Amino acid sequence: MKNKNQLLSMKFLYDYDFETIYFNSLVYTNLPYYIREYRDLSEDYKTPEEEYNRFFNENLTSAEYNEFQNVIKQEIEKNKLNPFEPLQKLYEHDYIHFIKEGKFSKKLQNKLNNMVFPNNLDHYYRKDSNPGGYFIFTEFSRFNSFGRTLITFLNDDFNDFDTFFEYFTGFFVTFYPMINNVNIDYNKFYTYDFIYDIAKANHKKLAKRIIKIQNDFKNFIDYIFLQGDYNEKDSKLTIPQRFYIYYLKNKKILDNYAKDFIADDLFSFITMPFSSKINPDINDLIARFTSNDLKVDLRHHINTNSLFTVLYISLYSIVCTFSTENLASHSFDKIIIIRKCKNCGKYFKCPLTSTQRYCDNLFNERQTCKDIGNQIAQLKKQKYDLVYGKYRKIYSKKAMLVKRNPDIKSYKTEYENWKKEAQEYRDKLKKEEITNEEFEKWLDNNK
Repeated sequence: MKNKNQLLSMKFLYDYDFETIYFNSLVYTNLPYYIREYRDLSEDYKTPEEEYNRFFNENLTSAEYNEFQNVIKQEIEKNKLNPFEPLQKLYEHDYIHFIKEGKFSKKLQNKLNNMVFPNNLDHYYRKDSNPGGYFIFTEFSRFNSFGRTLITFLNDDFNDFDTFFEYFTGFFVTFYPMINNVNIDYNKFYTYDFIYDIAKANHKKLAKRIIKIQNDFKNFIDYIFLQGDYNEKDSKLTIPQRFYIYYLKNKKILDNYAKDFIADDLFSFITMPFSSKINPDINDLIARFTSNDLKVDLRHHINTNSLFTVLYISLYSIVCTFSTENLASHSFDKIIIIRKCKNCGKYFKCPLTSTQRYCDNLFNERQTCKDIGNQIAQLKKQKYDLVYGKYRKIYSKKAMLVKRNPDIKSYKTEYENWKKEAQEYRDKLKKEEITNEEFEKWLDNNK
């Protein structure tokens, strides 16, 4: 049986393509049956055939259950299935074909056709999930593209209960120690309403804390990637240098996230698919390595119970793409930066070489921010063309005035001053520090 420290621990694995979190979570399912895809996710693992047999035994009459078992037995013998192969495949895929092919009596077949089957324990609760069902505190894994967990966290609204509930259940190991007078047992099913009531009672308190942490990360990222107000001195620093400077200035706050982990097996290997078994069977490992059922992988991996530590390490890893190696090899497409969308204000990641300023999120029912950004860019170009035409007209007029009156020095001085100031406005316009309208107003006032 796992102890409390093991129950409240996450293993975070990452490289510069993917990130994976293995941890215990409140996994969401429609019916209270422990059905898993993988054979050895935890020491308390139950086989899918045991749970499916329990399900059918509890939902069929004795005669129906015996008929069902006989058909399944015949199919196993007929197809010569490997007895060591998880029967999940049989029950989830081949079984549906049994129904369609009329393997059962008409009465049993009709009953099975209308039966709701238990889902795999491979889903966390999402905002668009149907209320109801069950949660079980058990082992789970999340696979994401590199940095996605961080970006999603930055953009989510935790005052919205549905969003909070998704995090509360999905990263329960982080929030469980923050709530009082609640005991959740491992591998035990709880009704949706039971978990919902606990989350509802703690929403305001925890949301306030999460939003404070969210703002800590936003301020950190805005400085690192110059997404807010900054001075010229800051812009001359590299991304890693700005990370380090901000960390030193805010060490007391950031150390709450930066140091809440252990890395006792950092200089070792892991197996993929990952197994949480502390003392795996050596002969079983050798057999699975030999059959290519299991591979050895070298990835960065740490243990923590804090989602916020995972986010800190993810941000640090993004900054580390700005490495000497990538710079020396001119692999600028491997350098990842974070920007704010100029339409919706949400964060997104992109390569350093990207000119993208708008995210891919759906802004309205028909258009993404990128679509809107393209329209805005086109309008800006049209407006800029008009303003630039006005600039060129005034420029030519002043240049001609100087050429025709070489003996009037004030014309020359005024022209040089105007040209210098006009160039400053054009530079600011290029950096989007001013608008076309502001530049046009200056031109009108300085003809």
